[in-house]
Amino acid sequence: MKHNSSSIRAIRRIMFFIAIASIGAPLGVGTYVFWYGNGVSYITDNPKACVSCHVMEPQFASWSRSSHKTVASCNSCHAPGNLPQKIKTKIVNGLAHSYAFTTGRFNEPIRIKAANRLDVQKACLNCHTNVFAPGSISRHDPESSCLQCHGDVGHASGIATGFKFGEKK
Repeated sequence: MKHNSSSIRAIRRIMFFIAIASIGAPLGVGTYVFWYGNGVSYITDNPKACVSCHVMEPQFASWSRSSHKTVASCNSCHAPGNLPQKIKTKIVNGLAHSYAFTTGRFNEPIRIKAANRLDVQKACLNCHTNVFAPGSISRHDPESSCLQCHGDVGHASGIATGFKFGEKK
């Protein structure tokens, strides 16, 4: 079958339109969702960004009454590390939260996931290095989770730690 140059141009135009639409539509929808959901606020260190979802209200309220309110924001414990680590954590959790809250597939009350629990553990150890310093009289077991005994420090009620107090994980 022989194609003339005008039909080849028409096919190329259609292919170009399909390629642009394949990139533009998801980019446009993503941009709109980011704007509508006030996505910029999630990049900041403002704890009020975390409470923009009703499911986080108990966690925000308990943090507001905790001993850490004046020394740690949500990101201090839940997105610790250097800038690339924080960005990775924000992206991974942001996508997971967007999916969960859009589809309604989440537990109430919410519970911290294992990977995020490790991030919190690292944050505890980063700020409280004196607990395991040489010569320390601490009786802390370096293999235990800080949340096991101190789950009510960051959130006054121990809410969402995933632990029943006294339980090892």
